[in-house]
Amino acid sequence: CYSGVFMENVVGALSVNDAKKHKEDSHYHSSEWLSNDPLFPCNSSKINERYKFACYNYQTSRMIAIFGTKYNKVANACTEIENKYQTTCFLSMGRDVGTTFSSDSEKVEKNCSYARLNELALACIEGASQNSFWHESTQETALDLCNNLISTAYKKRCYATISDRAEDIIESDDKLSQFCDKFEPKYKSYCTAI
Repeated sequence: CYSGVFMENVVGALSVNDAKKHKEDSHYHSSEWLSNDPLFPCNSSKINERYKFACYNYQTSRMIAIFGTKYNKVANACTEIENKYQTTCFLSMGRDVGTTFSSDSEKVEKNCSYARLNELALACIEGASQNSFWHESTQETALDLCNNLISTAYKKRCYATISDRAEDIIESDDKLSQFCDKFEPKYKSYCTAI
């Protein structure tokens, strides 16, 4: 439930900002829990420690409202937080990178590479991979993303991520096997359905 609170805080505010840009009346909420601090409210002492992972899971959407799609700035902000929340922040950044650049693997890779540590860049790739595969009908988009990445480490994380998601998304064993057959030969071992 509290994850939804942080999501609505960001998403509702994005809707208000969008309505203001287009000079429309807005029926969306405004929030005292937003500021020009890209880490607020997650860095506030008013947010209990047990809620911070959920907060950082949506915070990069707020950051791009502040920075635009300058993911180098988003990555810098994610590295300013406590180490234990950084992976969550970069997963969130990956979701937003994936939304912004969809199946443009080159731009996904470039923007995730703004993470200073390889493990954080991999978290970003994981977030983008998850974002590309929400429904059985988007499996080709997910496969294209993984296939077109250049970095071997990024490909491994991408294929492992979409393999995990496939088990939840693709309902029949035959279709799951067909999905796995589309993996590049070098990465077929990541598909757990084989």
